[in-house]
Amino acid sequence: MNVENLPDAVNNQSHFSNYYLDSLIIEQPQWVDTPNIESDYAAIKELFDAVAPNAAHRNEAQTEREFIQPLLEQLGHVFEVQPTLQTSQGTKRPDYAFFPSADAHDTAQSHVNTNQFFKTALAIGDAKAWSRNLDRKAQGKGDPFSNQNPSYQIDFYLRGADKLWGILTNGRQWRLYHRQTSYRLDRFYEVDLAALLTDPNGWQDDLTHNRDLENFRYFYCLFRRDAFTPSGDGKSFLDTVLEGSQQHTVVVSYDLKNRVYDALRLLIGGFLNFPRNRFDQTNPPLDEIHTNCLILLYRVLFILYAESRELLPLNNRDYAIQYSLNHLATDIHEKLDGGIGFAQRASRYWAHLRELFILINDGWEDHIPQYNGGLFNPQHHPFLKSYEIGDDALAQVIELLTRTEQGERIAYRDLDVRHLGNIYEGLLEYQPQIAAQDLVIVSKNKTEAVTPKSSPNQEVAYPEGAVYLLTDKGERKATGSYYTPDYIVRYIVENTLAPLCEGKSVDEILALKILD
Repeated sequence: MNVENLPDAVNNQSHFSNYYLDSLIIEQPQWVDTPNIESDYAAIKELFDAVAPNAAHRNEAQTEREFIQPLLEQLGHVFEVQPTLQTSQGTKRPDYAFFPSADAHDTAQSHVNTNQFFKTALAIGDAKAWSRNLDRKAQGKGDPFSNQNPSYQIDFYLRGADKLWGILTNGRQWRLYHRQTSYRLDRFYEVDLAALLTDPNGWQDDLTHNRDLENFRYFYCLFRRDAFTPSGDGKSFLDTVLEGSQQHTVVVSYDLKNRVYDALRLLIGGFLNFPRNRFDQTNPPLDEIHTNCLILLYRVLFILYAESRELLPLNNRDYAIQYSLNHLATDIHEKLDGGIGFAQRASRYWAHLRELFILINDGWEDHIPQYNGGLFNPQHHPFLKSYEIGDDALAQVIELLTRTEQGERIAYRDLDVRHLGNIYEGLLEYQPQIAAQDLVIVSKNKTEAVTPKSSPNQEVAYPEGAVYLLTDKGERKATGSYYTPDYIVRYIVENTLAPLCEGKSVDEILALKILD
Protein backbone atom coordinates (compact mmCIF):
# COMPACT_ATOMS: atom_id res chain seq x y z
CA MET A 1 0.00 0.00 0.00
CA ASN A 2 1.30 3.41 -0.83
CA VAL A 3 2.96 5.26 2.02
CA GLU A 4 3.98 8.57 0.58
CA ASN A 5 2.67 11.06 3.13
CA LEU A 6 4.70 10.43 6.28
CA PRO A 7 6.93 13.41 7.04
CA ASP A 8 10.57 13.04 6.05
CA ALA A 9 11.46 13.55 9.72
CA VAL A 10 9.69 10.30 10.69
CA ASN A 11 11.88 7.21 10.67
CA ASN A 12 9.69 4.24 11.53
CA GLN A 13 12.02 1.27 11.84
CA SER A 14 9.34 -1.44 11.52
CA HIS A 15 8.02 -0.50 14.95
CA PHE A 16 4.54 0.45 13.80
CA SER A 17 2.94 -0.19 10.43
CA ASN A 18 3.75 2.64 8.03
CA TYR A 19 0.34 2.23 6.44
CA TYR A 20 -1.32 2.50 9.85
CA LEU A 21 0.63 5.69 10.61
CA ASP A 22 -0.21 7.17 7.23
CA SER A 23 -3.84 6.17 6.78
CA LEU A 24 -5.42 4.64 9.90
CA ILE A 25 -4.06 6.59 12.86
CA ILE A 26 -6.14 9.62 11.85
CA GLU A 27 -9.26 7.65 12.84
CA GLN A 28 -8.17 7.65 16.49
CA PRO A 29 -9.68 10.38 18.75
CA GLN A 30 -6.31 10.95 20.44
CA TRP A 31 -4.88 11.97 17.08
CA VAL A 32 -7.57 14.58 16.45
CA ASP A 33 -8.28 15.80 19.98
CA THR A 34 -5.28 18.13 20.40
CA PRO A 35 -6.61 21.56 21.47
CA ASN A 36 -3.18 22.74 22.66
CA ILE A 37 -1.07 21.55 19.75
CA GLU A 38 -0.54 24.99 18.25
CA SER A 39 0.56 26.66 21.48
CA ASP A 40 2.71 23.66 22.43
CA TYR A 41 4.30 23.71 18.98
CA ALA A 42 5.14 27.39 19.33
CA ALA A 43 6.62 26.90 22.81
CA ILE A 44 8.74 23.90 21.76
CA LYS A 45 9.94 25.67 18.62
CA GLU A 46 10.93 28.71 20.66
CA LEU A 47 12.81 26.44 23.06
CA PHE A 48 14.53 24.69 20.16
CA ASP A 49 15.51 27.94 18.42
CA ALA A 50 17.12 29.17 21.64
CA VAL A 51 19.15 26.01 22.25
CA ALA A 52 19.97 24.61 18.80
CA PRO A 53 22.69 27.06 17.63
CA ASN A 54 25.15 25.91 20.34
CA ALA A 55 23.62 22.54 21.19
CA ALA A 56 26.45 20.48 19.70
CA HIS A 57 28.83 21.89 22.32
CA ARG A 58 26.64 20.92 25.27
CA ASN A 59 27.27 17.79 27.30
CA GLU A 60 24.59 15.35 28.37
CA ALA A 61 23.65 17.14 31.59
CA GLN A 62 23.39 20.49 29.82
CA THR A 63 21.31 19.02 27.01
CA GLU A 64 18.89 17.57 29.54
CA ARG A 65 18.64 20.65 31.72
CA GLU A 66 18.33 23.22 28.93
CA PHE A 67 16.22 21.35 26.39
CA ILE A 68 15.04 17.81 27.11
CA GLN A 69 13.47 18.38 30.53
CA PRO A 70 11.68 21.64 29.60
CA LEU A 71 10.35 19.91 26.46
CA LEU A 72 9.10 16.92 28.48
CA GLU A 73 7.30 19.29 30.82
CA GLN A 74 5.74 21.06 27.85
CA LEU A 75 4.42 17.66 26.73
CA GLY A 76 2.79 17.22 30.15
CA HIS A 77 5.14 14.60 31.54
CA VAL A 78 5.60 14.01 35.24
CA PHE A 79 8.95 12.34 35.86
CA GLU A 80 11.58 11.29 38.34
CA VAL A 81 15.19 12.01 37.36
CA GLN A 82 17.66 9.13 37.66
CA PRO A 83 15.66 6.78 39.89
CA THR A 84 17.50 3.79 41.36
CA LEU A 85 16.99 0.50 39.51
CA GLN A 86 18.29 -2.80 40.87
CA THR A 87 19.40 -5.06 38.00
CA SER A 88 21.38 -8.21 37.27
CA GLN A 89 24.33 -5.91 36.54
CA GLY A 90 24.04 -4.00 39.82
CA THR A 91 22.43 -0.65 40.58
CA LYS A 92 21.65 1.41 37.49
CA ARG A 93 19.97 4.77 37.01
CA PRO A 94 17.84 5.37 33.92
CA ASP A 95 17.50 9.09 33.36
CA TYR A 96 13.70 9.17 33.70
CA ALA A 97 10.73 7.30 35.04
CA PHE A 98 7.47 8.77 33.74
CA PHE A 99 4.29 8.77 35.82
CA PRO A 100 0.60 9.31 34.94
CA SER A 101 0.17 12.09 37.50
CA ALA A 102 1.85 14.07 40.25
CA ASP A 103 -0.09 12.03 42.83
CA ALA A 104 1.22 8.75 41.37
CA HIS A 105 4.72 10.19 41.43
CA ASP A 106 4.37 11.25 45.06
CA THR A 107 2.98 7.86 46.09
CA ALA A 108 5.90 6.08 44.42
CA GLN A 109 8.35 7.95 46.67
CA SER A 110 7.54 5.55 49.51
CA HIS A 111 9.29 2.85 47.44
CA VAL A 112 12.29 4.91 46.39
CA ASN A 113 15.52 2.93 45.87
CA THR A 114 13.54 -0.25 45.22
CA ASN A 115 12.13 -1.61 41.97
CA GLN A 116 8.64 -1.26 43.43
CA PHE A 117 9.11 2.45 42.69
CA PHE A 118 8.52 1.71 38.99
CA LYS A 119 5.28 -0.23 39.47
CA THR A 120 2.96 2.68 38.56
CA ALA A 121 5.36 4.30 36.09
CA LEU A 122 4.15 4.67 32.51
CA ALA A 123 7.52 4.37 30.83
CA ILE A 124 11.28 4.61 31.15
CA GLY A 125 13.45 7.27 29.52
CA ASP A 126 17.12 7.73 28.78
CA ALA A 127 18.86 10.84 27.46
CA LYS A 128 22.18 11.49 25.73
CA ALA A 129 24.18 14.50 24.65
CA TRP A 130 23.04 16.34 21.53
CA SER A 131 25.90 14.97 19.42
CA ARG A 132 25.70 11.36 20.73
CA ASN A 133 24.97 8.67 18.15
CA LEU A 134 22.03 6.57 19.35
CA ASP A 135 23.17 3.42 17.56
CA ARG A 136 26.83 3.14 18.52
CA LYS A 137 28.99 2.73 21.57
CA ALA A 138 30.72 5.83 22.84
CA GLN A 139 34.46 6.00 22.27
CA GLY A 140 37.02 6.79 24.93
CA LYS A 141 37.02 6.55 28.71
CA GLY A 142 34.00 6.45 30.97
CA ASP A 143 31.59 4.04 32.58
CA PRO A 144 31.46 0.90 30.39
CA PHE A 145 27.68 0.57 30.74
CA SER A 146 27.05 4.24 29.92
CA ASN A 147 29.30 3.90 26.87
CA GLN A 148 27.20 1.03 25.53
CA ASN A 149 24.98 1.38 22.49
CA PRO A 150 22.13 3.60 23.78
CA SER A 151 19.60 1.29 22.13
CA TYR A 152 20.95 -1.56 24.23
CA GLN A 153 20.70 0.59 27.37
CA ILE A 154 17.02 1.46 26.88
CA ASP A 155 16.24 -2.21 26.26
CA PHE A 156 18.09 -3.12 29.46
CA TYR A 157 16.14 -0.52 31.44
CA LEU A 158 12.80 -1.66 30.02
CA ARG A 159 13.43 -5.22 31.18
CA GLY A 160 14.89 -4.22 34.51
CA ALA A 161 11.98 -1.91 35.37
CA ASP A 162 9.41 -4.27 33.78
CA LYS A 163 7.92 -1.50 31.62
CA LEU A 164 6.56 -1.77 28.08
CA TRP A 165 7.47 1.65 26.66
CA GLY A 166 10.71 3.57 26.59
CA ILE A 167 11.89 6.94 25.27
CA LEU A 168 15.45 7.43 24.08
CA THR A 169 16.63 10.86 22.95
CA ASN A 170 19.64 13.07 22.39
CA GLY A 171 17.41 16.12 22.02
CA ARG A 172 17.60 16.06 18.23
CA GLN A 173 16.21 12.57 17.70
CA TRP A 174 13.39 11.11 19.76
CA ARG A 175 12.71 7.38 19.77
CA LEU A 176 10.03 5.07 21.10
CA TYR A 177 10.91 1.48 22.01
CA HIS A 178 8.63 -1.35 23.11
CA ARG A 179 9.84 -4.23 25.26
CA GLN A 180 8.33 -6.69 22.81
CA THR A 181 10.94 -5.78 20.17
CA SER A 182 13.50 -3.55 21.90
CA TYR A 183 15.93 -6.46 22.28
CA ARG A 184 16.49 -6.26 18.52
CA LEU A 185 17.90 -2.72 18.96
CA ASP A 186 16.93 -1.72 15.42
CA ARG A 187 13.16 -1.68 16.00
CA PHE A 188 11.95 1.76 17.04
CA TYR A 189 9.85 4.76 16.01
CA GLU A 190 11.96 7.88 15.57
CA VAL A 191 11.21 11.52 14.93
CA ASP A 192 14.03 13.84 13.91
CA LEU A 193 12.73 16.77 15.93
CA ALA A 194 15.54 19.03 14.76
CA ALA A 195 14.50 18.49 11.13
CA LEU A 196 10.85 18.91 12.07
CA LEU A 197 11.43 22.25 13.77
CA THR A 198 13.96 23.67 11.32
CA ASP A 199 12.14 25.65 8.66
CA PRO A 200 14.55 27.86 6.70
CA ASN A 201 11.67 29.75 5.11
CA GLY A 202 9.64 30.35 8.25
CA TRP A 203 5.87 30.45 8.31
CA GLN A 204 5.20 32.10 4.99
CA ASP A 205 1.47 31.41 4.85
CA ASP A 206 -1.35 29.47 6.47
CA LEU A 207 -0.75 26.47 4.20
CA THR A 208 2.87 26.13 5.34
CA HIS A 209 1.86 26.65 8.95
CA ASN A 210 -0.80 23.94 8.78
CA ARG A 211 1.63 21.55 7.10
CA ASP A 212 4.19 22.10 9.86
CA LEU A 213 1.56 21.46 12.51
CA GLU A 214 0.42 18.24 10.86
CA ASN A 215 4.02 17.03 10.59
CA PHE A 216 4.58 17.99 14.23
CA ARG A 217 1.58 15.83 15.16
CA TYR A 218 3.73 12.73 14.47
CA PHE A 219 5.90 13.81 17.36
CA TYR A 220 3.35 15.47 19.60
CA CYS A 221 0.68 12.75 19.66
CA LEU A 222 3.12 9.90 20.20
CA PHE A 223 5.48 11.43 22.78
CA ARG A 224 3.21 13.50 25.05
CA ARG A 225 2.08 12.12 28.41
CA ASP A 226 -1.43 11.37 27.11
CA ALA A 227 0.06 8.88 24.61
CA PHE A 228 1.32 6.69 27.48
CA THR A 229 -1.64 7.06 29.86
CA PRO A 230 -4.12 4.13 29.87
CA SER A 231 -7.74 4.91 29.07
CA GLY A 232 -10.85 3.14 30.33
CA ASP A 233 -10.00 -0.11 28.53
CA GLY A 234 -6.57 -0.22 30.16
CA LYS A 235 -4.73 0.55 26.91
CA SER A 236 -2.81 3.69 26.10
CA PHE A 237 -2.85 5.43 22.74
CA LEU A 238 0.55 3.88 21.98
CA ASP A 239 -0.82 0.44 22.85
CA THR A 240 -3.70 1.03 20.43
CA VAL A 241 -1.38 2.13 17.62
CA LEU A 242 0.90 -0.87 18.14
CA GLU A 243 -1.99 -3.33 18.31
CA GLY A 244 -3.60 -1.82 15.22
CA SER A 245 -0.28 -2.02 13.39
CA GLN A 246 0.15 -5.68 14.28
CA GLN A 247 -3.39 -6.56 13.23
CA HIS A 248 -2.93 -4.73 9.93
CA THR A 249 0.36 -6.53 9.27
CA VAL A 250 -1.21 -9.94 9.92
CA VAL A 251 -4.04 -9.13 7.51
CA VAL A 252 -1.56 -7.99 4.86
CA SER A 253 0.50 -11.16 5.41
CA TYR A 254 -2.52 -13.42 5.05
CA ASP A 255 -3.70 -11.64 1.91
CA LEU A 256 -0.18 -11.77 0.45
CA LYS A 257 -0.01 -15.51 1.11
CA ASN A 258 -3.00 -16.04 -1.16
CA ARG A 259 -1.54 -13.73 -3.79
CA VAL A 260 1.81 -15.49 -3.78
CA TYR A 261 0.03 -18.82 -4.22
CA ASP A 262 -1.75 -17.50 -7.33
CA ALA A 263 1.44 -15.84 -8.57
CA LEU A 264 3.32 -19.15 -8.48
CA ARG A 265 0.59 -20.84 -10.49
CA LEU A 266 0.66 -18.04 -13.09
CA LEU A 267 4.44 -18.18 -13.37
CA ILE A 268 4.43 -21.90 -14.02
CA GLY A 269 1.73 -21.52 -16.65
CA GLY A 270 3.51 -18.52 -18.14
CA PHE A 271 6.75 -20.41 -18.77
CA LEU A 272 4.96 -23.56 -19.83
CA ASN A 273 2.88 -21.82 -22.48
CA PHE A 274 5.33 -19.22 -23.82
CA PRO A 275 5.75 -20.20 -27.51
CA ARG A 276 9.50 -19.61 -27.84
CA ASN A 277 10.24 -22.02 -24.98
CA ARG A 278 8.97 -24.90 -27.14
CA PHE A 279 8.20 -27.25 -24.28
CA ASP A 280 6.69 -30.62 -25.15
CA GLN A 281 3.11 -30.01 -24.10
CA THR A 282 2.40 -33.75 -23.89
CA ASN A 283 5.24 -34.31 -21.40
CA PRO A 284 6.45 -30.93 -20.11
CA PRO A 285 9.28 -30.68 -17.52
CA LEU A 286 6.80 -29.56 -14.87
CA ASP A 287 9.06 -30.24 -11.87
CA GLU A 288 11.91 -28.20 -13.37
CA ILE A 289 9.59 -25.31 -14.22
CA HIS A 290 8.08 -25.45 -10.72
CA THR A 291 11.47 -25.41 -8.97
CA ASN A 292 12.71 -22.44 -10.97
CA CYS A 293 9.46 -20.52 -10.56
CA LEU A 294 9.91 -20.84 -6.79
CA ILE A 295 13.38 -19.31 -7.16
CA LEU A 296 12.00 -16.56 -9.38
CA LEU A 297 9.18 -15.82 -6.97
CA TYR A 298 11.57 -15.48 -4.05
CA ARG A 299 13.80 -13.20 -6.11
CA VAL A 300 10.85 -10.91 -6.75
CA LEU A 301 9.76 -10.95 -3.09
CA PHE A 302 13.33 -10.19 -2.02
CA ILE A 303 13.50 -7.19 -4.35
CA LEU A 304 10.12 -5.82 -3.27
CA TYR A 305 11.18 -6.11 0.37
CA ALA A 306 14.67 -4.70 -0.26
CA GLU A 307 13.37 -1.71 -2.21
CA SER A 308 10.84 -0.94 0.51
CA ARG A 309 13.65 -0.91 3.10
CA GLU A 310 16.08 0.98 0.83
CA LEU A 311 18.41 -2.02 0.85
CA LEU A 312 18.21 -1.40 -2.87
CA PRO A 313 18.62 2.31 -3.74
CA LEU A 314 15.09 3.35 -4.62
CA ASN A 315 16.08 6.88 -3.60
CA ASN A 316 18.67 6.90 -6.40
CA ARG A 317 17.05 8.39 -9.52
CA ASP A 318 19.06 6.32 -12.00
CA TYR A 319 18.18 3.06 -10.27
CA ALA A 320 14.58 4.04 -9.55
CA ILE A 321 13.69 4.98 -13.13
CA GLN A 322 15.83 2.62 -15.19
CA TYR A 323 16.13 -0.61 -13.24
CA SER A 324 13.85 -0.82 -10.20
CA LEU A 325 11.04 -3.30 -9.83
CA ASN A 326 9.00 -0.46 -8.36
CA HIS A 327 9.18 1.42 -11.67
CA LEU A 328 8.32 -1.73 -13.62
CA ALA A 329 5.30 -2.31 -11.35
CA THR A 330 4.13 1.29 -11.79
CA ASP A 331 4.30 0.89 -15.58
CA ILE A 332 2.24 -2.30 -15.35
CA HIS A 333 -0.33 -0.67 -13.07
CA GLU A 334 -0.77 2.27 -15.43
CA LYS A 335 -1.27 -0.01 -18.43
CA LEU A 336 -3.74 -2.26 -16.61
CA ASP A 337 -5.69 0.75 -15.31
CA GLY A 338 -5.70 2.21 -18.81
CA GLY A 339 -6.99 -0.98 -20.41
CA ILE A 340 -3.80 -1.50 -22.44
CA GLY A 341 -3.19 -5.13 -23.38
CA PHE A 342 0.01 -7.18 -23.49
CA ALA A 343 1.25 -9.24 -26.43
CA GLN A 344 1.53 -12.94 -25.60
CA ARG A 345 4.79 -13.32 -27.54
CA ALA A 346 6.48 -10.21 -26.12
CA SER A 347 8.84 -10.52 -23.14
CA ARG A 348 10.08 -6.98 -22.50
CA TYR A 349 9.26 -7.18 -18.79
CA TRP A 350 11.22 -10.41 -18.45
CA ALA A 351 14.25 -8.76 -20.09
CA HIS A 352 13.94 -5.89 -17.58
CA LEU A 353 13.83 -8.31 -14.65
CA ARG A 354 16.81 -10.32 -15.89
CA GLU A 355 18.89 -7.15 -16.16
CA LEU A 356 17.91 -6.28 -12.59
CA PHE A 357 18.86 -9.77 -11.39
CA ILE A 358 22.33 -9.40 -12.97
CA LEU A 359 22.74 -5.96 -11.37
CA ILE A 360 21.92 -7.34 -7.93
CA ASN A 361 24.18 -10.38 -8.36
CA ASP A 362 27.17 -8.40 -9.67
CA GLY A 363 26.65 -5.15 -7.74
CA TRP A 364 26.69 -1.62 -9.11
CA GLU A 365 29.58 0.60 -8.00
CA ASP A 366 28.53 2.53 -4.88
CA HIS A 367 24.81 2.05 -5.46
CA ILE A 368 24.21 -1.69 -4.95
CA PRO A 369 26.40 -4.07 -2.92
CA GLN A 370 27.05 -7.45 -4.47
CA TYR A 371 24.31 -9.78 -3.21
CA ASN A 372 26.25 -12.87 -4.19
CA GLY A 373 24.63 -15.45 -1.94
CA GLY A 374 23.55 -17.44 -4.98
CA LEU A 375 19.88 -16.51 -5.25
CA PHE A 376 20.53 -14.20 -8.22
CA ASN A 377 23.46 -16.10 -9.73
CA PRO A 378 22.54 -16.99 -13.34
CA GLN A 379 25.00 -19.91 -13.31
CA HIS A 380 23.15 -21.51 -10.40
CA HIS A 381 19.79 -21.25 -12.16
CA PRO A 382 20.41 -21.77 -15.89
CA PHE A 383 16.70 -22.36 -16.55
CA LEU A 384 15.94 -18.69 -15.80
CA LYS A 385 18.76 -17.71 -18.12
CA SER A 386 17.56 -19.90 -21.01
CA TYR A 387 13.77 -19.58 -20.96
CA GLU A 388 11.32 -16.68 -21.13
CA ILE A 389 7.91 -15.66 -19.85
CA GLY A 390 5.52 -13.37 -21.69
CA ASP A 391 4.48 -9.85 -20.71
CA ASP A 392 0.86 -10.89 -20.21
CA ALA A 393 1.65 -13.53 -17.57
CA LEU A 394 4.41 -11.52 -15.86
CA ALA A 395 2.20 -8.43 -15.68
CA GLN A 396 -0.46 -10.45 -13.86
CA VAL A 397 2.15 -11.77 -11.43
CA ILE A 398 3.60 -8.33 -10.66
CA GLU A 399 0.09 -6.96 -10.21
CA LEU A 400 -0.72 -9.71 -7.71
CA LEU A 401 2.45 -9.11 -5.73
CA THR A 402 2.32 -5.32 -5.60
CA ARG A 403 -1.35 -4.24 -5.35
CA THR A 404 -4.40 -5.24 -3.37
CA GLU A 405 -7.81 -5.76 -4.92
CA GLN A 406 -8.57 -2.16 -3.97
CA GLY A 407 -5.62 -0.96 -6.06
CA GLU A 408 -3.41 0.01 -3.10
CA ARG A 409 0.30 -0.76 -3.13
CA ILE A 410 1.29 -3.52 -0.72
CA ALA A 411 3.59 -2.10 1.97
CA TYR A 412 6.41 -4.63 2.13
CA ARG A 413 8.17 -2.35 4.59
CA ASP A 414 5.49 -3.22 7.14
CA LEU A 415 6.36 -6.92 6.90
CA ASP A 416 9.10 -8.63 8.83
CA VAL A 417 11.39 -10.81 6.75
CA ARG A 418 10.01 -13.68 8.83
CA HIS A 419 6.58 -13.08 7.28
CA LEU A 420 8.03 -13.59 3.82
CA GLY A 421 9.87 -16.69 5.00
CA ASN A 422 6.65 -18.17 6.35
CA ILE A 423 4.82 -17.38 3.12
CA TYR A 424 7.54 -18.92 0.98
CA GLU A 425 7.84 -21.98 3.22
CA GLY A 426 4.11 -22.56 2.86
CA LEU A 427 4.49 -22.78 -0.92
CA LEU A 428 6.86 -25.71 -0.69
CA GLU A 429 4.07 -28.14 0.17
CA TYR A 430 2.29 -27.50 -3.15
CA GLN A 431 2.96 -29.35 -6.40
CA PRO A 432 1.80 -28.24 -9.86
CA GLN A 433 -0.83 -30.16 -11.79
CA ILE A 434 -2.30 -29.68 -15.25
CA ALA A 435 -6.07 -29.91 -15.48
CA ALA A 436 -7.15 -32.85 -17.65
CA GLN A 437 -10.67 -31.41 -17.71
CA ASP A 438 -12.57 -28.41 -16.37
CA LEU A 439 -12.22 -28.25 -12.56
CA VAL A 440 -14.22 -26.55 -9.82
CA ILE A 441 -13.28 -25.67 -6.23
CA VAL A 442 -15.05 -27.23 -3.26
CA SER A 443 -14.60 -26.30 0.42
CA LYS A 444 -14.59 -28.83 3.23
CA ASN A 445 -13.28 -28.79 6.82
CA LYS A 446 -11.33 -25.53 6.47
CA THR A 447 -9.61 -26.72 3.30
CA GLU A 448 -10.21 -26.35 -0.42
CA ALA A 449 -10.02 -29.12 -3.00
CA VAL A 450 -10.70 -29.39 -6.73
CA THR A 451 -13.07 -31.78 -8.47
CA PRO A 452 -14.21 -32.24 -12.08
CA LYS A 453 -17.10 -30.05 -13.12
CA SER A 454 -20.32 -32.07 -12.79
CA SER A 455 -23.02 -29.46 -13.32
CA PRO A 456 -23.54 -26.69 -15.91
CA ASN A 457 -24.13 -24.22 -13.06
CA GLN A 458 -20.72 -24.75 -11.45
CA GLU A 459 -18.10 -22.04 -11.97
CA VAL A 460 -14.94 -23.37 -13.59
CA ALA A 461 -11.83 -22.50 -11.58
CA TYR A 462 -9.31 -24.21 -13.85
CA PRO A 463 -10.21 -24.95 -17.46
CA GLU A 464 -8.75 -27.97 -19.22
CA GLY A 465 -4.99 -27.47 -19.75
CA ALA A 466 -4.60 -24.88 -16.96
CA VAL A 467 -1.98 -25.17 -14.20
CA TYR A 468 -3.15 -25.51 -10.61
CA LEU A 469 -1.48 -26.40 -7.30
CA LEU A 470 -2.28 -29.15 -4.80
CA THR A 471 -0.71 -30.47 -1.60
CA ASP A 472 0.20 -34.12 -1.15
CA LYS A 473 -3.18 -34.50 0.57
CA GLY A 474 -4.95 -33.25 -2.54
CA GLU A 475 -5.79 -29.89 -0.91
CA ARG A 476 -5.82 -26.68 -2.91
CA LYS A 477 -5.61 -24.25 0.01
CA ALA A 478 -5.89 -24.44 3.75
CA THR A 479 -8.26 -21.73 4.96
CA GLY A 480 -7.17 -21.72 8.60
CA SER A 481 -4.71 -19.33 10.21
CA TYR A 482 -1.07 -19.80 9.26
CA TYR A 483 0.75 -17.05 11.14
CA THR A 484 1.32 -16.72 14.87
CA PRO A 485 2.05 -13.12 15.92
CA ASP A 486 5.51 -12.45 17.33
CA TYR A 487 4.27 -11.46 20.78
CA ILE A 488 2.53 -14.85 21.18
CA VAL A 489 5.63 -16.72 20.05
CA ARG A 490 7.78 -14.77 22.49
CA TYR A 491 5.34 -15.41 25.35
CA ILE A 492 5.41 -19.16 24.67
CA VAL A 493 9.20 -19.19 24.43
CA GLU A 494 9.67 -17.16 27.61
CA ASN A 495 7.35 -19.42 29.60
CA THR A 496 8.47 -22.81 28.25
CA LEU A 497 12.03 -22.85 26.91
CA ALA A 498 13.51 -20.01 28.93
CA PRO A 499 13.19 -21.75 32.34
CA LEU A 500 15.18 -24.64 30.89
CA CYS A 501 18.15 -22.37 30.14
CA GLU A 502 20.00 -22.83 33.40
CA GLY A 503 22.45 -20.21 34.56
CA LYS A 504 20.92 -17.29 32.70
CA SER A 505 17.89 -15.15 33.38
CA VAL A 506 15.17 -14.66 30.80
CA ASP A 507 16.26 -11.02 30.43
CA GLU A 508 19.85 -12.00 29.71
CA ILE A 509 18.76 -14.58 27.14
CA LEU A 510 16.50 -12.09 25.38
CA ALA A 511 19.12 -9.36 25.42
CA LEU A 512 21.59 -11.72 23.76
CA LYS A 513 18.93 -12.57 21.14
CA ILE A 514 19.37 -16.26 21.85
CA LEU A 515 15.61 -16.64 21.61
CA ASP A 516 15.21 -14.47 18.51
